[in-house]
Amino acid sequence: MYNEWISFRAKSLPQHVAVVVPNGPVRYGEFDTQIDKVAARLAALGIRAGGTVAVHLPDEYVHWLFVLALDRLGLASVSIDMPSPQHPVLAALRLDLVVTNAEGAPQDAAQ
Repeated sequence: MYNEWISFRAKSLPQHVAVVVPNGPVRYGEFDTQIDKVAARLAALGIRAGGTVAVHLPDEYVHWLFVLALDRLGLASVSIDMPSPQHPVLAALRLDLVVTNAEGAPQDAAQ
């Protein structure tokens, strides 16, 4: 849903500021392009619609790029604080993938 709104804004107001990160503003056109690039990379890795993915990325901007890219690909996502596979909530979700760059993450987590 949000990714569609971002795409709409990117087409109608590409130079308007979408978010402000420590390095400065990111405009809708650039934000939409970056979401597309992440979605394309995830698709190239074989990630397809219908799955459930947990996202744990400390950089908030990168985290949201992944969440929005997953939405663009038709996947459900959940943001998590700890990528531990033993966490009872994660076990209950029956995740298809955990996207993280945290040390000590599960061996099968996407890096």
